[in-house]
Amino acid sequence: MSAPPIKKFRSFISIGPELYDECRQFYTDLGFEKLWDDGETVCEFHTGSADQTFLLTVHYGLKRPIRGVYQLWVDDVDGWYDHVKSLDLKNKPYEADFSEPSIQPWGWNIFYVWDPNGTLLHIGQPVDPDQTVG
Repeated sequence: MSAPPIKKFRSFISIGPELYDECRQFYTDLGFEKLWDDGETVCEFHTGSADQTFLLTVHYGLKRPIRGVYQLWVDDVDGWYDHVKSLDLKNKPYEADFSEPSIQPWGWNIFYVWDPNGTLLHIGQPVDPDQTVG
């Protein structure tokens, strides 16, 4: 038995209300285009790739924080790293961090960015240009 069709699959980054403004600003600072924003609990960002978007949403009364990992496969990891580094995250009104790029044993050049909620962005590209993302 197959599942009914899905019209659109969209990622949610779920946060508590105390970090909504900081996370919204973080993703704006990273350069994602804000498509819409209700001003209080939810906004949608465009990733810059085709019709891929994600929602930043406030969830009240969670028993524990929801943190996720999002993979961003890019053509130029060093360009992305330079971009993130240029944001001077240590001097922003929110707490975010990032790592140095490194080549992993499986053949990808990867660096990590943590948003104010602790969500991990895993930004990478294959070292061998003939590798493809499956």
